[in-house]
Amino acid sequence: MRDVRILLVTPGLGLGGSERLTLAYARGLVARGHEVLVVHGPPERFSDADVAGVSRRRLPDRPTPRHFPDWFRSLRSIAREFQPDVAHTQSVRSMLMVAIALPRTPLITTVHGIEESEERAAALLLRAGRARVTAVSEASAEGVRRHRLAPSVELVLPGVDIEQLERAALEAPASTLPDRRPRVACIARHFPVKGVDVLVEAFPEVLEAVPGACLVLVGGGPDTDALTARVAELGLADAVHFAGRQLNPAAYLAAADLVVLPSRREGLPLSALEALALERAVVATAVGGTPDVVRPGETGWLVPPEQPGALAAAIIEALRDPGECARRARLGRELVERGYSTEVMIDRIERLYHEVAEKRLPTLRPAYLAARSYQRARIAGARMRPAAWSGVRILGYHRVADTVDSLSVSPARFREQMRAVAESGAEPIRLDRAIELLRSPVAGRYVCVTFDDGYRDNLLEAAPVLAELDIPATIFVPSRIIDGDASFDWYDDPPPALSWNDVGELVAGGLVDVQSHTLTHPLLPQVDAERSYEEIAGSKRAIEAHVPYSLTSFCYPAGLYGAREVEFVRSAGYAAAVTTNPGVNSGGGDLLELRRTLVYGADDLRAFRAKLDGLLDGETLLRRALHARRSRAA
Repeated sequence: MRDVRILLVTPGLGLGGSERLTLAYARGLVARGHEVLVVHGPPERFSDADVAGVSRRRLPDRPTPRHFPDWFRSLRSIAREFQPDVAHTQSVRSMLMVAIALPRTPLITTVHGIEESEERAAALLLRAGRARVTAVSEASAEGVRRHRLAPSVELVLPGVDIEQLERAALEAPASTLPDRRPRVACIARHFPVKGVDVLVEAFPEVLEAVPGACLVLVGGGPDTDALTARVAELGLADAVHFAGRQLNPAAYLAAADLVVLPSRREGLPLSALEALALERAVVATAVGGTPDVVRPGETGWLVPPEQPGALAAAIIEALRDPGECARRARLGRELVERGYSTEVMIDRIERLYHEVAEKRLPTLRPAYLAARSYQRARIAGARMRPAAWSGVRILGYHRVADTVDSLSVSPARFREQMRAVAESGAEPIRLDRAIELLRSPVAGRYVCVTFDDGYRDNLLEAAPVLAELDIPATIFVPSRIIDGDASFDWYDDPPPALSWNDVGELVAGGLVDVQSHTLTHPLLPQVDAERSYEEIAGSKRAIEAHVPYSLTSFCYPAGLYGAREVEFVRSAGYAAAVTTNPGVNSGGGDLLELRRTLVYGADDLRAFRAKLDGLLDGETLLRRALHARRSRAA
């Protein structure tokens, strides 16, 4: 398998499981010859061994909503330089940010423990974000899958580097530990979800049964002050040691007789895997994927969350029977070696990277980016609403070909969509007839099929289907591309264009006509006024030299235009012009800004019917803002 260039994106590089998993991926993949870049914000808490051989790019801030624009710009700049084959994130928020910033980059997102109240929204966003979704445990995967609109979720179990962990465990703890035994360790961030407060409440009962015991809390966070105060209130100051955040938690695991994980929610805790890898038995709460590795009677003890009494009882049972602790710890080590080693994990994720990288995503034009990411969720939310429209709906296509391109609809899918048009009850008409209807309010339902740019597959693949189903169409062409003097320069490897002989063949039958799409397909608002007018007017003259009729309609390239362009189109003598603004045309208004419903390669039959039925006619505020920004005149 070829080497892959991988971009790993994480909000920060702290001591949490997802951050440590990101670095474990990076180290393992670099060792196998892949080129890896980790992009992250603050904090930076890791040892030299954690980042050995790993290239990193640190951004000044975490990706909060306030700093999303900065992250967006930075990610695009980094991607232009690094040219990743695939990107990988560890959260839904990061996934959305990368999906919008890097639309051409195949994307993988790993879900950990998602709060139950947020699962449905996460499932919708994951479906809209077009990422390949993986989960660290079956419980995390099921939390997404159980919602009706969820994407498919694959299981990629985390792993630990046992050799590196054992080397780190040989180091002495960075803080002085209490001279008390047995020693109970908890490696966790001090956030409510980690349940450290439940462990503190349980510890007086532990001390009553095992007077010499001590508790070592490794980690920090917003709950640290409250935990410290509660320890003092309970009179536990001599028995509870706050070690703070530590770059090498393995030293504390090795110094423990028992490890406790009292979480309220988990994906699959790396601390549990690391404890078992170092042959330390674990008492944990039965949440998320924890029961997959902490197995009652085998590798540890499980108790319900939020129950200090049950937690204390399990800790006491474990501390009173060192032999049983050792037995379960040995079984835990064997479990990690079998299924949770770094080698097993990297095998799985490497295979997935190759699969995803070989199926590069379609190119999305920036003006459509946010709307395309949001579309799937909009369809899901709107498809149950009754739809009613009258007027002329103009469908906008580009290519009809079996190729990976967001602008390309496969021939099989195009045939399916045209059958849906024929069976919809709306009358298919050509655009020149629609223009006459639209001069006054339209009663009834009509559909126009249009194509932009003049690709040769319009003749080879689309025209036969249109002829078979007797559906008229209009093709907008940039005349100098048809001349051969310009090309589809937005492609690295431009597909074939129509020739003038092809144009003659298309229009001869009367079912298809050809109209203007400028001379060379520039973004009109971004060129000066003289060139803009000549692109509009010159194309009309050029095409009329090759067809037996006067042109009546114009198509704004990429749907970008302003008041200047509208007036140039009017002055050049066109009767109508089409945009990319979604919706239906009711008639009786200005014909130089006709609405059009664009169809993309990703639109399956369900999405197409939603568009045909008007479920996506509303224009999102974000799309409107992006369109307005790009339509500013030079």
